[in-house]
Amino acid sequence: MTWNTIAGPTKHVNPAKSKCEIKPPKSTCCQLGSPGFKTSGFVHESTYHGALIFSTPQECCITCLNFPGCAQWFFTNGNHCFFSTSREICSNDNLIPIGSNDISHGGNMRCSGGCLP
Repeated sequence: MTWNTIAGPTKHVNPAKSKCEIKPPKSTCCQLGSPGFKTSGFVHESTYHGALIFSTPQECCITCLNFPGCAQWFFTNGNHCFFSTSREICSNDNLIPIGSNDISHGGNMRCSGGCLP
């Protein structure tokens, strides 16, 4: 460990020994086209609890993003926002298409291939 006179103590890390999974920055999760925000593709079928009313799908996405228990979300044409708070849905092979059945937007936040680990 060395001392940096501006920032204080610093620890040197050997990048060759560091293992990490590169994910998009959290700020990009609710941008159109990211795994966290889509207008096509699929969401896992699940039991969703209640519905929140939002003006935009971005508000729905951001709420899911900021709630650590939210695995995925979808938004209906009636401005209803639904969240799945069970990671068990991540292994569910029954998929619901986004862009049909009144589902206009959706996203995968914390399942494999999602925006966040």
